[in-house]
Amino acid sequence: MSIPLWGIFLECFAAVVTFGLVFVVFGRSEKEITQRVAHLYAISDSQFLRSMGVLLGPALVAGNRAETLLNGDQIFTANAERDSRGGKNDHV
Repeated sequence: MSIPLWGIFLECFAAVVTFGLVFVVFGRSEKEITQRVAHLYAISDSQFLRSMGVLLGPALVAGNRAETLLNGDQIFTANAERDSRGGKNDHV
């Protein structure tokens, strides 16, 4: 029993499409800023929060907060404190 030639082509096409979709969905999960962004608003301005939400993904809303941590002790200390409190953070 032999497989028809069109069946082999169909299977290959399906495999390529499946691989392509998996690559597109899971290939780049993090957003990356590739161009220099002009400073148009002060950090205290509400428009700054809206523009950051559009630029990086989920909007900053009441109850959310952003904190700048420098590499090293600050990051690890903050993660350890959060873990000990049982909190949940989404890192951007």
